[in-house]
Amino acid sequence: MNAMAASDFSAQTLTGKEREAYLRLLGKEGIPERSRPYYVLRAKEYIVATGSVNPESLDEQGISEVLNKLGRSNLLLDWQFAQLVDAVRIYLVMHLRLPSAT
Repeated sequence: MNAMAASDFSAQTLTGKEREAYLRLLGKEGIPERSRPYYVLRAKEYIVATGSVNPESLDEQGISEVLNKLGRSNLLLDWQFAQLVDAVRIYLVMHLRLPSAT
């Protein structure tokens, strides 16, 4: 795991400069401005669902497991799950630049 302690990481929910950078990426990806708060919410849901595991340390299987866990929760409609997957793609691939997310 990275140097960041698990307890420090689990509190991270796209705040401050990280949130601003993510919002800029959403704009570059063509996400409509009215949808951006929901993308931030979906990325936060993903971060929270990883628990104390830093998303940067997850491999492809770990990423899939977290997405499946969120999908099985039955709290998201199909379109919301598609939005979640897109939000996480932008977060992991564009923002964190994780090779395992591509």
